[in-house]
Amino acid sequence: MFILILLFTSCAQEDIVQPDNLILQDTNAEKKADITISPSGDLTGITDANTLENALIALPPEGLIKLNNGTFYINRTLVAPEGFNGSISGEGMDKTEIIPVGDDVNPFSIFNNNSVALFFPKPQGRVEISKLAITLPMGFVSDIGSFGANFLNVFISIELGSDNSDTEFNKIRLTGALLPSSSNSPLVYQPLGGIRVSGNQDGLFPFPPSVSSGGTHRVIKSEISKIGIDAIVHSYFKNANIRVSNNTLFDIKQTVTRVLDGSNVIISNNSIDATSFGALVVTQEGFPLNGNTSSVV
Repeated sequence: MFILILLFTSCAQEDIVQPDNLILQDTNAEKKADITISPSGDLTGITDANTLENALIALPPEGLIKLNNGTFYINRTLVAPEGFNGSISGEGMDKTEIIPVGDDVNPFSIFNNNSVALFFPKPQGRVEISKLAITLPMGFVSDIGSFGANFLNVFISIELGSDNSDTEFNKIRLTGALLPSSSNSPLVYQPLGGIRVSGNQDGLFPFPPSVSSGGTHRVIKSEISKIGIDAIVHSYFKNANIRVSNNTLFDIKQTVTRVLDGSNVIISNNSIDATSFGALVVTQEGFPLNGNTSSVV
C-alpha cells in the first residue's frame, strides 16, 4: 500500500500551526560534539576541505561533527567513507556557511553523472545534516556549461547501500545561482539539484532498479532556492517513511519523490514557488517502471 498526504500552504507569510503529533524535534539540541571545527580563513578551500573530510573519516559511529560560526571554503567534493553513521551540525543557517569554490586542478568529483559538494556513499545507520548553509559563489557556472572553475551541479547526494538507514536535513539553507536575465538556460547557470537521497545502489538507471527497504527520510524546516531542476529528490525506496515538511522552496523547477514501492510519504506545510515543470511531482512505481497512479492522492 502507498500512502501519500499532501498539505499545501500559500506563499503568503503566515504562521503555520501543526498538530501535536507533527511537532518536529531538533535531535542535535543536547548532543555533545565528538569533533569541533572552526573555519580556517583559507579562501582557496584547500585547508577547510581537508579538515572537513578528515573529520568525516575520523568520526565514530553515531558521532557529531560540530561546525562553529563562520564561513568554510571547500575546493573539492567532500566524500564520507562508506558505512558513515553520524551527524554534521552548524550553529545555524545564518551563522555557519559552506562555500564551494572549486579549481581547475582539483574540481568537484562526478558521482552518478553529477558533480557533488557533499557525497555519502552507502552509509549505514543515519546521516543527519542540520543548522548550516551551503551557498554557491558569484559567477557560478554548472559543469554542463563549463568544466573549469566553480562547477557543481548537486549540493548533497546520499546513495544508500543498506536497508533501514535514515537521513535527515533539518534547518539547512541551500542557495544556488542567479539565472542571468539574458539566458533561458538554467542547466548552465544553476545547479541541477539541492538534496538527492536515493535507495538505489547501482547508478541512476538500472533495470529493474534496486531499492533500499525501510528507513525514515526527512527534510524539515529548511530553505532551498535558485536550483535548475530538483530542489529535493527521494527515489528508489521500498516501505520507507518520507517526510518533506515546513520548508521554503523558491526559484526552483520541482521537487520529486519517485519509485517509492509501498512507502509512506507526507509532504506538508511547505511554501513552494516553482518556475516550471510542476511544483511537486510524485510517482509510485513498482517493477518494472510502470507508474501506478491509482495509489497517488
